Amino acid sequence: MADITEVNANIDLMQLRYFVAVVDAGSISKASRLCNIAQPALSKRIANLEFAMRVPLLHRGHTGIRATEQGLLLYQAAQRVLHDMAKVIDQVHSAEDNPVGEVRVGCVNSLTRMIGPALARRVREAYPNVRLSFVAGQSGDLYRALCDGLLDLGLLVHDKEIGSLDIDLLLTEELFLVASPDLPGLPPEDVIAPEQLSGLPFVFPTARSFASGRYLLEYLRHRGIHLNIQAEIDGEAIRDLIAGSFGACILPASFVESDIASGRVCLKRLRDLPLRRDLALCSANDRPRTLAARVLARELKQMLTEELMRTAWRHVRIAG
Repeated sequence: MADITEVNANIDLMQLRYFVAVVDAGSISKASRLCNIAQPALSKRIANLEFAMRVPLLHRGHTGIRATEQGLLLYQAAQRVLHDMAKVIDQVHSAEDNPVGEVRVGCVNSLTRMIGPALARRVREAYPNVRLSFVAGQSGDLYRALCDGLLDLGLLVHDKEIGSLDIDLLLTEELFLVASPDLPGLPPEDVIAPEQLSGLPFVFPTARSFASGRYLLEYLRHRGIHLNIQAEIDGEAIRDLIAGSFGACILPASFVESDIASGRVCLKRLRDLPLRRDLALCSANDRPRTLAARVLARELKQMLTEELMRTAWRHVRIAG
């Protein structure tokens, strides 16, 4: 392993910015156009960076350019460095009544359509110099992105094993048995006995190992209920499998709200078995929130409170 004192000290932020652009673009020519720099000059910058790092950073093939294993490490680190530097610049130019800068917010898939558009409109109106970057994902992916510095804030399912994060519990969301009305063996009652779950086929997200999924299955097993899981799949595809009578799932109503309205799926409560999940607003505890991130977090919490007071969301309440 090279001694850091032997590495060329002339590596600058612009070199890192160009390197990230090349990896993102997958070619020198495309990156040169995006960065408004001549292709030979960009190639020389990348070559100087590889010389300074003393390892090959890019693999050049017929199908384009991709990062080597060492290059991927530098790419991830460079993203964090560039973002942190941008936050420093934004903070220098921010005043308490005029926050400036980008805030990257991650949100669990089930709430993205409810929260994303409303938050974007609210931020643009109240803080025109704040740039909102809003992404959806699984709680486990959002957690890792927060720890790696790729997100500033995350609204994710709370897990008691979460570490390295500042956690502010916001919402408690009820969970239901979600299934197609035509699923074979589905009881007709709106409230069913937990024991009846064992006779149904299930489809579950692959992220069961993180947050509420794992605890849900452990909780049911403790009650002597073992689910017959036929498949594991993430994203929108799980909605199609449920609506197509492939299997049932245990989910919040928010994830299938449009399918409920269209009649593709129905909800059933479990008798004497309250199921819920807690949603928390999180940020990494090893770096302070910028002013822009602080005001955006405040706006998000205020927006959620107002939405719930208007009863816009069913089966959701303020945590606590």
